[in-house]
Amino acid sequence: MRLPLTKVYRAFEELDDFSDEECERFVFQARVQAGASAGCLPVIAGGAAGVVWMVVGVAVVQGLVALGGAAAGTGPMAVLLWAGGLVMTMGLAGLICRDVLLIRAVRARVHSARCTNCRFSLLGLPVRHGAVRCPECGTDLTLLSLGLKEEDLIPRRAGGDT
Repeated sequence: MRLPLTKVYRAFEELDDFSDEECERFVFQARVQAGASAGCLPVIAGGAAGVVWMVVGVAVVQGLVALGGAAAGTGPMAVLLWAGGLVMTMGLAGLICRDVLLIRAVRARVHSARCTNCRFSLLGLPVRHGAVRCPECGTDLTLLSLGLKEEDLIPRRAGGDT
């Protein structure tokens, strides 16, 4: 499993031959295509995790008070630990949700850039007159028929070998 703070595009072998800059541009386009849900849902997930943490925290504190008297579980250290756990839970839930949505968006972009005949990845192939030729089976494919634009294939820069 990929850690939430690592590069999401390195989870896809189709993107291994591209530079970090090219992959970041590809992921940015995937995020834009995903729309508002990619930005809102992680916040909602973090908020929901925070609510669950608070409900569980209140239940635990009430249980500790019932077991150990009025002061048990309500001291400054307990409150600090509870608040720290709240922040960590909300942040981690948001990061995990963001990653799941981002991985789904990148996967959709990677899979849409495949040959319709043999499913070979078209990423990085040169585009000529709005079309590409699959190096695996030789099929000529127009980007318009695939619903793609040239930048969707992460075209190589002229004179560059990356």
